Amino acid sequence: MNQTILFLSKDIFFWPVVQSAAQAIGCSLVIINKTDDPKLTQLDYSQVGCCLIDLNCLEADKIIATVEQLREKLSTTRIVAFGPHVHES
Repeated sequence: MNQTILFLSKDIFFWPVVQSAAQAIGCSLVIINKTDDPKLTQLDYSQVGCCLIDLNCLEADKIIATVEQLREKLSTTRIVAFGPHVHES
């Protein structure tokens, strides 16, 4: 079965890297660059096998709420959030 990877990120330079990895393992990729993206309402959540969240695309005070909203729809799906290992001001 072809599963979907949900990817929340604004980093357009990283999108092709994740797209290539998804294709290599036979998955489709849905890229969301904001939490109110209309694709989120059209997504078949039963097909999502993994959710990747680039923490740089969310305001700090919205991270927990966003993960909680996704968790409601993706109750058994692995959610992986990541951020930079170095943060520059």
